[in-house]
Amino acid sequence: MMIIIAVTFLGLLGHSFAYDEISLVRGCYTLEDDHKKNLDTTKFFTGDWYLTHSTNPDDSSLCQKYEVRHDLHLTFNGKSGPVECEGAKLSDYEWFYSFNCTTKDKTFIRFMSVLETDYTKFALLYRCGLYGSETSARENFLIFNRNKDGGVPREIGNKLKEFGLWTF
Repeated sequence: MMIIIAVTFLGLLGHSFAYDEISLVRGCYTLEDDHKKNLDTTKFFTGDWYLTHSTNPDDSSLCQKYEVRHDLHLTFNGKSGPVECEGAKLSDYEWFYSFNCTTKDKTFIRFMSVLETDYTKFALLYRCGLYGSETSARENFLIFNRNKDGGVPREIGNKLKEFGLWTF
């Protein structure tokens, strides 16, 4: 009897500390050839970014300031208040980052890849994830600027055309 209890306890303990590797949600673009090559994460994941443009006009985080730290921690104000996110690079798609985000009401995961950036003025990102109880991935192309009044930078025109994005 004691052996059964010990084995059960060790099994539960092992399960509690098991690492579940996060993988990209089915339905998201993999962007193998379209991401920013040699992304300098120390330059990108620092300071404030403002979400100025989105292919989803109902994006509740539009015009929000994202405070980003080099350790892949970011914060912003969402629909229901402050959102805190902790990020990690995906192992199977190393140009993607998963962000485990929490609000006062829920926890959710978003996947993000940087398509283009100059680090000091603008960034074009692809974001994908499941929303609520949905089973199909929803994606969004986003333009971030270091200036809250930033526009669509000329430098990303060709990248936008590659994805059939003519206007935001």
